[in-house]
Amino acid sequence: MKWPAAVLAVAGLLAGAGDAQPQGSCTVPHGSPASPTNGFVLTEAPGHGWLQVTLYHLDTRNQYDADARSRPYFADGHLVTTSVVATAVVGVLRGVDVWGQLPVHRLVFEEVSGDRRSTGLGDPRFYVRVGPDLFGVRPGALPLGVAFRAGVKLPGQEFPVDNQLIPLTEGQRDWEALVELGKRFESTPFYAMGWAGYRWREENVKRFTKPGNERFAYLAVGGALGSVSLRIGVQGLWGEEPLIQGYQLPTAQRRMLEFLPIVGRKLGPGEAQLGTRLPVSGRNLPGGTAVSLGYFLAWGDRTPVPLADLTQPSPQR
Repeated sequence: MKWPAAVLAVAGLLAGAGDAQPQGSCTVPHGSPASPTNGFVLTEAPGHGWLQVTLYHLDTRNQYDADARSRPYFADGHLVTTSVVATAVVGVLRGVDVWGQLPVHRLVFEEVSGDRRSTGLGDPRFYVRVGPDLFGVRPGALPLGVAFRAGVKLPGQEFPVDNQLIPLTEGQRDWEALVELGKRFESTPFYAMGWAGYRWREENVKRFTKPGNERFAYLAVGGALGSVSLRIGVQGLWGEEPLIQGYQLPTAQRRMLEFLPIVGRKLGPGEAQLGTRLPVSGRNLPGGTAVSLGYFLAWGDRTPVPLADLTQPSPQR
């Protein structure tokens, strides 16, 4: 669930506060890799599941600085992030499914002093999701669809210490826990869904930095008319103070609030999805409008999917 239908977005983040040089981010600024594949938040049946591949692109000259102002990057900076994110989910037990997400990034930052580029594997994520049917409770008997998800983000590769390189990894593990909720409106093609969670972030020992833990939330409404589906979501990220070489740095806290509309259309055996990221406010994160293009493919018997899910990330870290 992380950007409508999985707009697992990934963008470059700032290596620090203010005009610090940009750093490649390997995750998204929202809570989890992809949202539930239907409005009622059902775990996948054993052996059933889905695969989504999403292309995300951000081209921006603006950032949200340490004072939460939107302004151009220092030294005429220009950030271009292109990511391909694959997310797979499969049911393993009644009421339990597992998730895996693998991103590949191409990050480019241009400024008056020269260009820096990095291409390669980002940080993978893995999750386990549990629904009420694991405990013998029929999901349809509840007023809301509900599930609990927990997971870990691992460093995809070694964190570089060279300031001339844009990292493709954040260099540390993150742990996440979140609650998902969903509601279908009877006799209509519409639904509402969302989640809220918390991310615990370990220390990047090579950078002598412990990123601040983060809270995140997402809320969306959507529906389907024939072969076309639509979802409009809003997502928020609220970071705590990081520790940089043992010192707390309140000015380096991350914040983001953004709209995430997405439209889908049946294409072949799956669904093609087009989405965008429209930031409203932020702090110490890139600005600018991003676009995403994805394809969602499911297997096994399932409830009709009004809109698969195309956002992670959040973004960035």
